[in-house]
Amino acid sequence: MQASTVPIIDAQVHAYERNHPRRPWVGSLQGPLEVTGDDMVAAMDAVGVAGALLISPWSLYRYDASYALAVHARYPGRFGLIKPFDPAAANLTEDIAEWAQTPGTVGARIVLMGPTTPSASDPGIRQILSASTAQGLPVNIICWDQLDLFAELARDFPNTQLVLDHLGLRQPFLPPVPAQPFAALEAVLFADGWPLSAATLRPRSTPNLSSACATLGFCASEAALGGDAAAGIVGDCVEAREVGMWDK
Repeated sequence: MQASTVPIIDAQVHAYERNHPRRPWVGSLQGPLEVTGDDMVAAMDAVGVAGALLISPWSLYRYDASYALAVHARYPGRFGLIKPFDPAAANLTEDIAEWAQTPGTVGARIVLMGPTTPSASDPGIRQILSASTAQGLPVNIICWDQLDLFAELARDFPNTQLVLDHLGLRQPFLPPVPAQPFAALEAVLFADGWPLSAATLRPRSTPNLSSACATLGFCASEAALGGDAAAGIVGDCVEAREVGMWDK
């Protein structure tokens, strides 16, 4: 691999332990039985990744970021921390203010993956965005197939750095591959009224990655370094400083 003169920051990784009574899983996540902090750092070192944005995996731990915090404490300087927040929580403003003061914190996350599409007027979602803006925290939003919702939030919160996770496009964990996985890509690229928005891309079972990356303006090797398989722990490699979530 050719050495890079610019530090490579992975835009999104997850670390987690095996399911055990002291830190039980709430759900499941397709992939290895565990990807510990040690595993993650070894994978990053193997492919020349200097640092990563470590997102506490909602699928396994919901809103408990304790393992991500433990990984950061073991490897200070290698990870920026992002935690999902529950829109139904009672003390969101206080919780986000506390999170913003936590060493290593670089962002917050909203997971909109339920069976029903929430409204942009949802008071919890809006409180997360308002509180994060007040603390200077970017907000990562995962909202597959809900670009209209993201667009409305972006227009309502023009001073908030929003990060559209997975390009807002459905990326299945398992086959079959969608017939037109990038059908809505132009809606992301040429969106109107998203002044402080950025996006991340993580390849899973999605075909035609090279053509999609060419449309986005970078090469497939940069986007897919590692992916979610074997050396697979490391995902989409982008320069996170462009997103504004690393040098906080």
